Amino acid sequence: VFTGNFFGNLYKKDKKKFDLYFKIYSKQISYILRTSGININRVEVYILNRTNNSEALRNFAAFTDLAEGRKILKNSNPFIGNGNLGPNNNGSNNLFDNLINNNSLRNVDLIDNILTGQFSLSKTIDFEKVTSARKLNTDEYEINKTLGYISLLRRLQNDEVLAVSYEYTYNGNRYKVGELTEDYQNRDESEIIFLKLLRPSNINTSIPTWDLMMKNIYNLNATQIENKNFELRINYRDDAVGFNNPSLNEGILTRDKPIIRLLGLDRLNSNNDPQYDGNFDFIEGYTINSIKGNIIFPVLEPFGTTLDSYFQINNEENLSEKYVFNELYTQTQDEAQKILSKNKFFIVGNVSSGSGSEINLPGLDISENSVVVTAGNLQLIEGTDYTVNYNLGSVRILNPAILSSGQEINVSFEKADLFNFQTKWLSGARAEYK
Repeated sequence: VFTGNFFGNLYKKDKKKFDLYFKIYSKQISYILRTSGININRVEVYILNRTNNSEALRNFAAFTDLAEGRKILKNSNPFIGNGNLGPNNNGSNNLFDNLINNNSLRNVDLIDNILTGQFSLSKTIDFEKVTSARKLNTDEYEINKTLGYISLLRRLQNDEVLAVSYEYTYNGNRYKVGELTEDYQNRDESEIIFLKLLRPSNINTSIPTWDLMMKNIYNLNATQIENKNFELRINYRDDAVGFNNPSLNEGILTRDKPIIRLLGLDRLNSNNDPQYDGNFDFIEGYTINSIKGNIIFPVLEPFGTTLDSYFQINNEENLSEKYVFNELYTQTQDEAQKILSKNKFFIVGNVSSGSGSEINLPGLDISENSVVVTAGNLQLIEGTDYTVNYNLGSVRILNPAILSSGQEINVSFEKADLFNFQTKWLSGARAEYK
């Protein structure tokens, strides 16, 4: 009742302030009760194949504007057309129909020239073509079916393209983006399939794919995080007082309030009641992925638009300019870190990590049969005591007696040559002149 009266009176007095207050309040409501009306039914994920795995290989072309009905990069291009403003679907604009109705675009040798010449599309911006791409196994990524995002379980290299096709249900209706297995399983494997582009080979902050990258998740460099004794806070390096402060010293709505509360990581008490208690809300799948060690902010731009909203309510433009770190979301990480006047936020705390049965190895594409695991002086047997995922670079211990023994586990391995599919000829000569 109090909330209803508050917003009712505010709406009559100041419509702009009402909109800003309600924006903040609605974020807290959605945090407690997650409802989107969307459910992802299935996803197929493709990246460039750099392993010896020859299964599920295809050639694909991925497009930025595929299935976009609202945010079209090339809406002036007749090959793409205007969007219908509905949910994302292959029929949201004309691009998909024009692709599947032109058989020449299935030819891996012709598609580049047709798209760049006849249809004026730019490579790395409007589309990407990848040959010998591999469809990832389901154990190589995680998917949040309600919020609609995927998390790869390894880092992409700088030049790797990420493309997907998927099917989802929204308010009882089924929608599809890109081509799924049943659409191309009877086609020749050399033919191009059409997918949705999520990440181009060149990172470009000015195109819509940049906004598809999650920038509200931070890794703690630890796995199997335990709730007990877990502490986390966000500090601001305040040059005026000379030390790191867990709150800001200025602002009507921000003064002396923990930054962790302002940015959405403290909304519940230990009983999960909607009350602040000054502690991080350890909620599995919402604010933390304890298995992978990821902190998840429940807002997309915590140090940008979310922090800025507290200043905009009271027209504190000078404080917005001082504290809000929008460059963190509009520029690459390397560029943003160079802005020393804004790069002053730190995530700090204490973490207890369980032993776990999975060991992540540094590097990608471990050479097959090169992994040797020992527990003390005993060499373990692959397939019996442990298994290796060579694509993800991880070792999983299968024998529980080894984990409970307390012995030190050592892993040695070799990295695979990224170009080991090429045949190399070497020749040499030696001469002396006296």
